[in-house]
Amino acid sequence: MDGIANSQIRKWLGLPRCLSETDLFGRNILQLPLQSISLGYKLGKTRLVQELRESTDQLVRCADGQVRTGRKWKAQVEVDQAISRLQHLEVVGRVQAGRTGLGWGEAPRF
Repeated sequence: MDGIANSQIRKWLGLPRCLSETDLFGRNILQLPLQSISLGYKLGKTRLVQELRESTDQLVRCADGQVRTGRKWKAQVEVDQAISRLQHLEVVGRVQAGRTGLGWGEAPRF
């Protein structure tokens, strides 16, 4: 689906066929306000999972609402992995990166 849409976008904009998806959707010289169809789909599904989990209504939070995404990609699993990565980074804390010492930059908060 993305391939067909990307080729039509290239034709519509008058861009060459050899232009990569990175050039089309990335933050580069073109700065086009475009988004991949699959990325938009995944963002929408993960937002829905977060809305159901973080709802202020107790009944919505307790209801086991399954977000149907397919068999190759599961929104609930991806959200769980992202949260566990953020919690791990919070536990590990600041580490030295490159030649800068500890204390440089802002510490990420979960």
